[in-house]
Amino acid sequence: MVNTIVIIALMTLIGWAVYETACSLTAGMGNLGEQRQEQFNATLLQYVVIFVIIGVVAGGALHLYFTRKIINPIKQLIESTKQIKRGSYPARLSTKAEGELVDLLDQFNEMVEQLERNEYERDKLVTDLSHEIRTPLANLSGYLQALKTGVIAADEQIYASLIKEANRIQDLISQLDQLKQWNSQGAEESCEELFSIQSTVDQVASMFLWQLNKRKIPYHVKIEEANLKGNPSGIEQAINNILANAIDYYKGPGKIVISGKVMKDEYLISISGPGDTISEEDTDRIFDRFYRVDSSRSRETGGSGLGLSITKDIISYHGGEISFLSKDGENIVSFTIPIT
Repeated sequence: MVNTIVIIALMTLIGWAVYETACSLTAGMGNLGEQRQEQFNATLLQYVVIFVIIGVVAGGALHLYFTRKIINPIKQLIESTKQIKRGSYPARLSTKAEGELVDLLDQFNEMVEQLERNEYERDKLVTDLSHEIRTPLANLSGYLQALKTGVIAADEQIYASLIKEANRIQDLISQLDQLKQWNSQGAEESCEELFSIQSTVDQVASMFLWQLNKRKIPYHVKIEEANLKGNPSGIEQAINNILANAIDYYKGPGKIVISGKVMKDEYLISISGPGDTISEEDTDRIFDRFYRVDSSRSRETGGSGLGLSITKDIISYHGGEISFLSKDGENIVSFTIPIT
């Protein structure tokens, strides 16, 4: 309303200024008589009034058009934020506007998508977590109830089973803590130390030496020395998780190979070993939380389905990338770390 009044006042002022100026100029020329001067003034006033009216109408229409073009998306944005406040997610906003308004709506749409993804991941995590904990708790409850009622007698094997189930819960909680750690801290906070990648790999390999020898699994380590900037304990944990999987799912003959080399501005580490060929569908989900290629075997070996997910988070926070390849009975996990 205020803008309309301003437009009318402005057009009236401009029209009146034009009218007065034209009248003064023609009167100063002195070529017109008094009667003709009055006729000229009256005609000019009519034209000025007509042009002012046209200008007001056109200006008002343009003002209304552009105002609606700007205000309508803002109204949609306000209504969408109210929906989010009520706990629901609005439809994606679209507009024919240009410039900063389009950028604002695009950012809002991306925010809504991110919120939806976060809620989906949170719900999925709660569902998966309850499922993972339910199994060992049910086993513990069953054993304890049987011991209480005298259905089974306590012996060394029973106590070993109870300890195994308790350890499964403890390991799961420990891995959840690790997952939270790498989800909550940024690469800037965690990647501040220079370390030798060869020493890190040798340290991890030495921890699995007894297990490799016990299962008679041949292995080969070939690491090109380089100093990397990052969190050495995090990279050690990532290699540990990958190597543990390679051992758990090893199906020989063949070696488990740990290799590392400098690739221009990044360092590439690969861990490969013989095993069952994994389908493309499973390959696409191999880094998902709680995902198991073979759920029954993973439960038997104590896997929680979190190891590779944690590994992916660690590598991502270091600014690197991780990939998985399964072909012709060989499984390869590779990741890169930027060299700074």
